[in-house]
Amino acid sequence: MLIATNDNVIDKTILMNRFLLNFAYNGIAYKGLQVQPGQKTIQATLEKALKKVLCEDVKTTLSGRTDTGVHALDQLVQFNLKTDKAINRAKDNKIILQLNGVLPEDISVIYVKVAKKGFDVRKHAKKKTYVYHILVSKQKNPFLNDLIWRLPKPVDLNAMKKAAKHLVGKKDFTTFCAVDSYATNKVRELLRIQFKTTCPFPMFKLKNEKYISIEFTGNGFLKQMIRNIVGTLVEVGQDKRSPSDIKKLLKAKDRTQAGVCAPARGLYLKKVYY
Repeated sequence: MLIATNDNVIDKTILMNRFLLNFAYNGIAYKGLQVQPGQKTIQATLEKALKKVLCEDVKTTLSGRTDTGVHALDQLVQFNLKTDKAINRAKDNKIILQLNGVLPEDISVIYVKVAKKGFDVRKHAKKKTYVYHILVSKQKNPFLNDLIWRLPKPVDLNAMKKAAKHLVGKKDFTTFCAVDSYATNKVRELLRIQFKTTCPFPMFKLKNEKYISIEFTGNGFLKQMIRNIVGTLVEVGQDKRSPSDIKKLLKAKDRTQAGVCAPARGLYLKKVYY
């Protein structure tokens, strides 16, 4: 059945055969989430696994994207299926075991389910939460090197919290956006920045270690925005900047004025809200 719209004609069967896939991944070995020609990406790896299990070419639509080396705890994609064989396989309870059986160990499918009518993972996303993990320790932690940013010297957490308050709200984040970003509008709204000091990996905690986790919840994020913010907040904690400097940086709209870009390995997509 075809549905006529102002713009084009849509096959109604596609809307009825849309599936959602929720998965997590360690991004260290990949050139980001989104497909890139000639590069090893998470989306391309996932689509290859879907094709193998469903016996149909599958193109996924992402709820957003993560950069090279960034991880995700709760990523969502959608895909449409055409053949009865693929649809029946996607609805089978064995689909999760089958996909995880062919995917590499650093990608894990959590669930696959039929999408509600009209649902779109990108258009209907209301906000997202990312978390950045920092280890403060003179010693290395051999278990967490790919999962966290280690700082060898203590930082002033209270100063970092004061600085972060200037970032909450609807702001122009040009200063904290990667210079090669294609975004023309760099205004975003940070709804909340929350600091935690509990160890996110308790079984790997060594003596004399301290942890800082910074959660960012917003309606959208620019390329490397969080990592650039984290790098700047760390410089505040190291007494290289004052908390009030954040206001000047926002007004400057100049990436070169902000701090270093924190390593990708400490950043995680924690949750997408619909």
